[in-house]
Amino acid sequence: MTDNFQTITEAYNKWLEANLELAGNVKIEDLREKNEGRGVVATRDINEDEVLFSIPRNNVLNIQTSSLANVKEGNGVILKNLNHWEGLILCLAYERSLGDSSRWKGYLDTLPTSFNNLIFWNEEDLNSLKPSLILDRIGSAEAEAMYDRLFPKVVEELGVSEELKNVNLKEFHKVASTIMSYSFDVEEEGEDEEDEEGKEEDDEIDDEEEGEENQNNDSGAEDGNTENNHSENENDDEDEEKVFEFEDHLLKSMVPFADTLNADTNLCNANLTYQSENLVMKAIKPIRKGEQVYNTYGNHPNSEILRRYGYVEWTGSKFDFAEILLSQIENYFISTYSVEKDSLKLIVKIIADSDYLLHLTGGDGSIVVDSYDFYKDGEILPEFLMLVTLLTSICLCKAEDLKWFKKTIRISKRNPAGSELSRFINRTCKKCYQLLEQNIITESVKENIGRILDLRLKEYPDEIKELMGQELAVPKKKNREAMAETVLVCEYKALWACRDEGLKSFKVIQDEKLIKNIMKRKLEEEEGSKRNKRIKG
Repeated sequence: MTDNFQTITEAYNKWLEANLELAGNVKIEDLREKNEGRGVVATRDINEDEVLFSIPRNNVLNIQTSSLANVKEGNGVILKNLNHWEGLILCLAYERSLGDSSRWKGYLDTLPTSFNNLIFWNEEDLNSLKPSLILDRIGSAEAEAMYDRLFPKVVEELGVSEELKNVNLKEFHKVASTIMSYSFDVEEEGEDEEDEEGKEEDDEIDDEEEGEENQNNDSGAEDGNTENNHSENENDDEDEEKVFEFEDHLLKSMVPFADTLNADTNLCNANLTYQSENLVMKAIKPIRKGEQVYNTYGNHPNSEILRRYGYVEWTGSKFDFAEILLSQIENYFISTYSVEKDSLKLIVKIIADSDYLLHLTGGDGSIVVDSYDFYKDGEILPEFLMLVTLLTSICLCKAEDLKWFKKTIRISKRNPAGSELSRFINRTCKKCYQLLEQNIITESVKENIGRILDLRLKEYPDEIKELMGQELAVPKKKNREAMAETVLVCEYKALWACRDEGLKSFKVIQDEKLIKNIMKRKLEEEEGSKRNKRIKG
């Protein structure tokens, strides 16, 4: 007996044959036994750079091609004045409301009907993810605000209130999550033609820097299809209104068949490219007959994959990392060095606002951020190293001359800009930066980094620690509890790798050498000030 999944797949294949140019070297396969829904496999050996399929731009679903733009005069302008997310959400919701009348019917039927994105998890499910900081980025409030912006006002302006009357907040989340999981950011047709005549037509669509994140993977959807082609989240976060003014010449789009590929950071062997009239999927490495074709969604850890797309890579993402909050680092120094909270906050603010430090490091932004990433390969970010080295050095200088420190803090609270504390911090920045540039840290810096990591590691449940020595593997039960466990194990292993390997390349020296060097300038300034007073007297 033919099940509904197979019937939908057969109709989808017919739709693809009618609307795409298929090279005949891949096919859709039922991978539900592996919990991967529909996937794409090679029907013969495929060479690197070989075309798998191409889709004409007019068969890609976006605000330019959707029939919503033609419901009434002016709809195209209304849609273009929305941000990328809002426009495509309304277009997809409208096309779904058309049922058999939508020209994307055969494709739309393959999209998921249930989701495991974190926005759909209940409180008990979410609690199983503690202490992952991904819980701070679910984005429910932002999604609700977007819904309120669109319904009913914009929907009424578009003249489709009746068609979208059943799109409540729950359904809105489903449409938005489908776009989050499946959409691509596609360059508008013809944007490059004048400026880049000599440029090769096949330009790879950037999957991270320009926001295109495509692909699909197992989400446990009821219809067996998987969540794929990963795009930026509707709550991704900063400068939403500014980013989506179409000045980037990108259109958030649904790209049929491209989103049938599952995604894997470790196994990616294909990528979507664009031409003036078509989008083309190409192999980026040889693919053997029978092997699955994978796309990629960007450099995301499992926690972010789960948040955005509703699945995890059971054996770990290639880009797994864990996070430590700035507030946790601050609290460590407050308790370890008996620094008053407002004093440490003042020091951190001066560091964050230091133009001198920004110029010194040649960075694009402050070393003070809300949280710091710690990678599975043991990489510790230079921003974290610099901050801990600075705070350690300042706290050790405090111990050297407590009276001076308290006086300096007191004066600086009244006038932080141009204060003695600000000058002292800039001087300390220079000394610390010079050390780190030579791959040198002090004993206390090494100890403090280890302790900060230990405190974060202790926050993870005992059962996660017990899994530390085991290889990650596909579990028997692929439910939300198993997903949460995989995320936490990946984070714990990343923290442990940094604890174990992160500082091995650094030479360690005694604190006294650095502190003496920093305080020497302070003493020289004090002596100069005393001489000036005697001369004036």
